[in-house]
Order: sequence, then C-alpha cells, then structure tokens
Amino acid sequence: MGSNKRNELIRKAKQSVRQPDASRLMEEPPKGKAKGRQMLPMSISFFPEDIQWMDKITNELKRMIPGANRSLVVRQALLRLKDDLDRKNPNEVVNDFLLRQTKKS
Repeated sequence: MGSNKRNELIRKAKQSVRQPDASRLMEEPPKGKAKGRQMLPMSISFFPEDIQWMDKITNELKRMIPGANRSLVVRQALLRLKDDLDRKNPNEVVNDFLLRQTKKS
C-alpha cells in the first residue's frame, strides 16, 4: 500500500512541475517608459598600459564624482571620439584612424 501512495505522489509531483519553455525568452520585453537609457554590457579587451591609465583617471574622478568608474571613462572617451568624427567625412575618418595607428607603431 505504501508503494501506491508513493507512486501517486510522484505522479502528482510530475504534473505540477513546470516544463521549460524557451519561447518565453524570445518574446519582446514589455514596452513601457524606461527610466533613462538602457545600458548593455559589452566586453572589450585593453592593453595593460591602457587599463593602468584608465584606472589612474578613474581614481582621480572618484575623488570628485561619486560612482565614477572605468565605464564612465570609456563612455566619455567614446563621446569625444564621436564629436570629433562627426565633423569629418568618411575618408577623413579612415585617414584619422590610419594616422593614429601609424603613430602607435
């Protein structure tokens, strides 16, 4: 008799277990008012000397700006690059990158 009860409990437990549904991960997130802009994580590789420089700037910023971090430094650098390149035509953009690469070599 104990075995029947055990089997019945197992059957009920299996019925109540939710099966994974990958399609729910594919759905669009609900639309609504987002607070601020959404930031997406991104992995970027840096040379050790670039990280040391970023850390130096970050530490200086932390003294005056609460919450300052490497991401802030990279975002500001990207904004400055965008401002600079927005004033150039495509050929000037390529030439700018090539010139900086040759100076680094």
